[in-house]
Amino acid sequence: KAELFWGRIGIRASTSSHFLRICFLITRIISNAYFVIRPVCAKFGLGFRLYGILDAEMKKVYVWDLFVRLFHWSIVALVAFQWASAELEDEWMDAHLIGGYVVLGLVASRTLWGFVGSRYARFSNFVRGVQPTLAYAQALRDNNAPRNLGHNPLGGWMVLALLSLLAFMGLTGLFASDDVMTQGPLSYLVSDDIGHAIKEIHEAGFNILLALVGLHVAAIAAYRRFKGENLAKAMVTGYKDEGNELPPGKGNEEGNG
Repeated sequence: KAELFWGRIGIRASTSSHFLRICFLITRIISNAYFVIRPVCAKFGLGFRLYGILDAEMKKVYVWDLFVRLFHWSIVALVAFQWASAELEDEWMDAHLIGGYVVLGLVASRTLWGFVGSRYARFSNFVRGVQPTLAYAQALRDNNAPRNLGHNPLGGWMVLALLSLLAFMGLTGLFASDDVMTQGPLSYLVSDDIGHAIKEIHEAGFNILLALVGLHVAAIAAYRRFKGENLAKAMVTGYKDEGNELPPGKGNEEGNG
């Protein structure tokens, strides 16, 4: 029994090491993706520059850099995959665990990019205090809210909520356990009762995540319907219409954010 116990500890410790390596690898891949995909984006007219600039001829502003767009659509695909793999349970649980590692790696990369990335990707560009956010909500209700090329104050808080919840889901998944089909790679660090409780919290967290995703999609649809702004398309091409807000440095100069 002792040998079996220490053998399980060794296996799970090895799994934890693999988890850290996967997160590091994902961060490296995403940070280098810009340089790999850049020529393709240029060929098909999908902006690849790192900083928001104004294209005088198109009258469009480059807002979302390639990193932000890759992150966004990767998370969309992963949330759907994690949902499906969790429903299939035993047949797909290993894939579900790997998907959780990828999510954590992506969230870690996006968090870093929020401090060192391009102008509109930085948290300092869209995270506002409570009073400015409430003022924007009031203005939005009165239909006179100012336009934001990047995330508006409400959208900024949604970004933080989604990132935080995704990280929470990934971390709780590491410790979750039901002693039957599901055991997170770090579940051996907690008792069975705590592992079971974490699993329940993990599942409840996913329901909250789905609610936030639904609210996010509803907001995108509302912008399309009432403001005529296609936010989904901007997250594909990287460009938004010039509108009333301009980034620093018109013409073909890059803003320093």
